[in-house]
Amino acid sequence: MKEIKINNKRYKLMEVGNKEYEVKFNGYEWYVMKNEDGLLTLLMKNALPVDMIKKYFEGYDEDYDVPFNTEVDPDWINSTIRKGLIKFAENEFKDKGLELMVTNYDQDKYAEDYIRLITIREAEQMPEEMHKLDRGYYYWTMSPMYTQKGKEYASVFRVGGSSNAGYLGYDSVYNSSYVVRPVVCLRSDNPYIESAK
Repeated sequence: MKEIKINNKRYKLMEVGNKEYEVKFNGYEWYVMKNEDGLLTLLMKNALPVDMIKKYFEGYDEDYDVPFNTEVDPDWINSTIRKGLIKFAENEFKDKGLELMVTNYDQDKYAEDYIRLITIREAEQMPEEMHKLDRGYYYWTMSPMYTQKGKEYASVFRVGGSSNAGYLGYDSVYNSSYVVRPVVCLRSDNPYIESAK
């Protein structure tokens, strides 16, 4: 098993795709999607736990999956899933050094967030191993697919999980519910990063 050093600590090197790294931050395991200019972009390895869904998100179903939004609007900026993630980060990651991310999530649309979901482009570039989850087969991305205004139908991409990794599809933003997989950004010298071993 190969290792690398981040913040003078050793981390195991995953032997998948682009050789992504696995670290622990604030009690959760994360994949390092990007390590650039002293900043690490992390994707939660598994779905956000049920207790966090119950505590911070609206409209979850009996499996504790959440809708992207409680209205027809598929835009990330106005989504209830974004509001839930912001509450989660403010309470669970307070003073843990989250860095602001400016993300191009849909054509010419940008968002500034301390916590977010992956984009379609990020999902397409992920190694197959990174698609697998501990629960749920699909999780939301922050990129919309398309909107049919005036109808009760709007869609976002979703990404296949355990049984059909790598599948990009779409579903209603408010009639469908899937698991949540956050993305955060930290400085590589953040003292709260731990080894995933």
